Amino acid sequence: MKIFLHCLLVFSIVALNSARGDTDEQTVLRTFKHAPFPLIDSQAKTFFDVLAEGRRGHNSPRGGLLWEDTTYSDNRVLLTMPTDFDGRKHPVLIIFLHGNQATLERDVWQRQQVPAQVIAADINAFLIAPQFAVDALDSSSGNFAEKNYFKKFITETAEQASEWKDNKHLEYEIKHAPIILVAYSGGYYSAAHILEKGGVTDRIKGIILLDALYGKEAVFAKWLRFNHRKKFFFSCYTEPARASNELLQNLLREKHIKFDMGMPDLLLRNSINFLPMDETTVHKDLLTQAWNSEPLADLLRKTTVNNQSE
Repeated sequence: MKIFLHCLLVFSIVALNSARGDTDEQTVLRTFKHAPFPLIDSQAKTFFDVLAEGRRGHNSPRGGLLWEDTTYSDNRVLLTMPTDFDGRKHPVLIIFLHGNQATLERDVWQRQQVPAQVIAADINAFLIAPQFAVDALDSSSGNFAEKNYFKKFITETAEQASEWKDNKHLEYEIKHAPIILVAYSGGYYSAAHILEKGGVTDRIKGIILLDALYGKEAVFAKWLRFNHRKKFFFSCYTEPARASNELLQNLLREKHIKFDMGMPDLLLRNSINFLPMDETTVHKDLLTQAWNSEPLADLLRKTTVNNQSE
């Protein structure tokens, strides 16, 4: 009877974890010390502008009053390492920056299928997706707005991955691997702060914006001005983001930086591509219903970062 009850308890725990969706063989959610949220003191001082009954709040331009404990306190990060990942063979880090009204489990993992698309790309990539504002109309980048904080985040990622997989060599590889930034929707804001202040500029080999340019055009233009010969840039966009993409295109023209319109065959060094989406493309479904059902996987297959020597 005791054995039966023990087995029943174990089965219940496994079932609970499965239903909660916080781990599987290739993907896990881990709590971080150096995550975008909760905010460190230097960021919190200017970010929170409401204090009521012991709760701190932030007046978001689009989301209204949002509270620290419900919106800005989730320090989890989604990590995906494919079963055939080989840290000894030029791995690449994919940093996925989600948009507004998102959670890692419901949206990034399940609805948008980001871990599955990174695995399907089969490019020896390690996925890192931090949680930003939880399920809110807010694009705040949190601690990533702090100088060199993103570098600390990547360092901790290496340590967390090593612990998760019980592999010290993995820690070394992640600390030195090249990075591709992938931003969706409001994730552009965090991407811009990473480029400006992240402290890992040399490691960023490419940027993919998935309907994710709604401001900060000058930041991306500056990054391209100094890096376009060695990096790649791709931006697809629906009608609401057309103005920002055209502004960036004009900024590039002013600096005589060439770019192409349309889908590239490959995302190579010194390639800048803009892809206007047709009117049937729906912003919220872009990750699974664009030019195909796995647009991120398709783009990652076009990259050659982990085949390039430094």
